[in-house]
Amino acid sequence: MFTYVDPITNASRVFIWDDAGIDDMGNVVLLEEESNGVVPLHVEGHIARLKVMLNKGESIGNVVWIVNRKDFREMLNLLRFYRSYMGPLPRMEIWSEAGTRLGHLE
Repeated sequence: MFTYVDPITNASRVFIWDDAGIDDMGNVVLLEEESNGVVPLHVEGHIARLKVMLNKGESIGNVVWIVNRKDFREMLNLLRFYRSYMGPLPRMEIWSEAGTRLGHLE
């Protein structure tokens, strides 16, 4: 869970990811499971939160998306779209629910 407070308005937002950790380099690794199918608006919400986190100074090294194997191509294309229009974004990996790495975006 990541909490951010605007110092001027005192408005706050809490961002909850399915899991998060720190890699060997001290960067944040975020994990998000989309096993109920890829919903573009839902993924877009995570990408928007990711951009806020980056703008607030979080050092994010990787985002791992877990999807059904059948949804891999749709997820990859969606992430490519957001990278084109909302980049730069950190490295992203797409894994299957069975633990197979399906692809990545640098």
